[in-house]
Amino acid sequence: MKKTLLRLLPVALCLLLMAVLIPVLHASAETTISSVTINITVPKVGQYPDIHPTFPSGAHYYSTSHYEGNYYNDVVWKDYTTGTYMNPNTDVFQTGHYYQLFIYLTADEGYEFSSSTAVTLNGNTVGEHYLNSYTRLQVNYSFRITTSIETVTININEPKAGQAPDIYPIFPNGAHYHSASHYEGNYYNDVMWKDCTTGTYMNPNTDVFQAGHRYYAFIFLTADDGYEFSSSRAVTLNGNTVDEHYLNSYKKLQVNYPFTVKTPIDTASITLTAPQAGARPDYTPEFPSGAGYYSADYSSSAYQNDMLWYDVTDQMNLNVETDTFKAGHNYKAVIYLTPRDGYEFTEDSTATVNGVAADNCTLRSDGQLRVDYTFPKIIAPIDSVSITIEAPEAGYRPDYGPV
Repeated sequence: MKKTLLRLLPVALCLLLMAVLIPVLHASAETTISSVTINITVPKVGQYPDIHPTFPSGAHYYSTSHYEGNYYNDVVWKDYTTGTYMNPNTDVFQTGHYYQLFIYLTADEGYEFSSSTAVTLNGNTVGEHYLNSYTRLQVNYSFRITTSIETVTININEPKAGQAPDIYPIFPNGAHYHSASHYEGNYYNDVMWKDCTTGTYMNPNTDVFQAGHRYYAFIFLTADDGYEFSSSRAVTLNGNTVDEHYLNSYKKLQVNYPFTVKTPIDTASITLTAPQAGARPDYTPEFPSGAGYYSADYSSSAYQNDMLWYDVTDQMNLNVETDTFKAGHNYKAVIYLTPRDGYEFTEDSTATVNGVAADNCTLRSDGQLRVDYTFPKIIAPIDSVSITIEAPEAGYRPDYGPV
């Protein structure tokens, strides 16, 4: 019996030891944190660094309220451009600077980070993170402070028949973008012109615009250092809103804009009924068949079909409804001509009225051509003639003095 007890004693001791160690081993096993999500205020020019990162509800990790040296709430900000650490109470972010954020996370009791823990910050994957010697998770993330460009304004010479394409766009003073001096293939100063009518790209040294052709201007803009194009940017070219613009793979803003080279109108021909005493003025000018211009449908007390009559003698406009021409008066017709789509008047455009050169042709800022023509003075008609003369008598000389 004694021998049996001696044989069972080692077994009993082993069982007792296991009973003591199993709870200890179970208590030391920690849950691995598979992913970490951090949100922090993105740096903005003139703002102080955020030292209060936030985490999802129920997260089993946190940043301690540790303030020492460059640590503020276990967060460190470094300005890599100047090589200095930031004081969140006095330092603010500067445009064009690079910054690095260091966040040190502590796991809750019973939890631990691992080398495979995935980290996202503000929704972006963080590649640089590791366990430091204090078993805290160090997360490193880089920012660059840039100022958003909300509006882009471009001016470039409008295509004109016979002219070479403009490859030097102009921007407002103080604009933080430019077209680079990039010459390669079809690019000239980061500007490219395409003749959509022929399907060919233009060489600004040899090619000129053709009347009636449709063209596309492609302008590539580079933001200045410290600036970036906003996703909600507005773009205008020559005062017109541009709908087609986007950032390409080189982070350049590509602006696409269509043009049609209009056919210049050298001479306009107008036919009007000449003024006659007692007649109503003619407000229906006629033009040759297929003319690239017309008189618009604008009317008022003095205007009809975008033209008026002016009494030069009385120095006043005629009333469309009531006035008639007066004998002995001079009258001037003023006609405003509007070009049709695909046509344009130029500074050199001339006009004729009833085959006679107009007094004056003026190109208006809205593209209309004002034509002034003065008709000859109206001569009063002679309805009857009364003459008194001595009747012939024998021996008398003839009467040469009619009365």
